[in-house]
Amino acid sequence: MTYGISYRISLRLLMPESPVNQNLGMFMVQMTCYSKEGREISSVSRSAMLHYKSWLLQTLDTLVYAPLFVTGLVEQTQVVEIEMYSDYQEDSYMPTMGAVIEIQTKRIEIYKAQLQIHAHFTGI
Repeated sequence: MTYGISYRISLRLLMPESPVNQNLGMFMVQMTCYSKEGREISSVSRSAMLHYKSWLLQTLDTLVYAPLFVTGLVEQTQVVEIEMYSDYQEDSYMPTMGAVIEIQTKRIEIYKAQLQIHAHFTGI
């Protein structure tokens, strides 16, 4: 990361619509940034959860897409995007060298996780 540029940092989780995840409710995600010396620079916590689907919508979804589910072309998943920082700026005296992301729950099922860092360029 470059000093003077603000960044949007978000975590994208691909999660199955399983009973475990549906019964989980809200969960916390914490991100802690560290310097080269291992000192904590910043820390943030955000809550997240799967989008709610009623029993009727789940049943209709399963019936309509059943052939695609059986053939494996489609899966019952949701993408949950959690914005960790909307305007993260690097400190020139103590640059970020690493980060730890912790999902604070005992039970959660995740297929895939991606950390996305988008730079906000300004000027010409």
